[in-house]
Amino acid sequence: MIYFITYSEKFNGIYSSQVIDVCNKIEELSNQKVILISIVSLRIYLRERVKIKNYYKNSFVTPMIPKIKFWKLNIISLIPIFIFTKNNILISRNAISTNLGFSLKKLGLVKRVVFDARAAEFEQFKEYKFVENKSFTEKFFEIEKKAVISSDLRIVVSSKLVKLWKNI
Repeated sequence: MIYFITYSEKFNGIYSSQVIDVCNKIEELSNQKVILISIVSLRIYLRERVKIKNYYKNSFVTPMIPKIKFWKLNIISLIPIFIFTKNNILISRNAISTNLGFSLKKLGLVKRVVFDARAAEFEQFKEYKFVENKSFTEKFFEIEKKAVISSDLRIVVSSKLVKLWKNI
């Protein structure tokens, strides 16, 4: 089975084209069902669940554990989704969801983890100050680094992103 996972992303035009359209294309090309797992903020969970389910039927929308520093705890909501399937491939849209995939792989619930990289997330964290906690921003460098290095396969939006990763 193929799963596509997102973490902390709102449904909008970009989500529709870069997640839902990609899931549809993967289904078409692989002739396999693709299940979308979207972990969203508890504050917008109900609204996002309705939107995502309306656009993509094969989806699980689950509320995330509050506060980004507790991102690892989201594994609790993922285990039941994977427990009854084998040889799963997980395509993950960002560094945190990729690292959650590594935990699933360690538990034997996922065979391969694919990192779908759309940006230099650590650089965005620094520039836009997504998190007030400076120590988490520094830890995020390691989260992204592990996603890049340890993934079974990487899908990268540009060669400039690959060049940036090689430089840092």
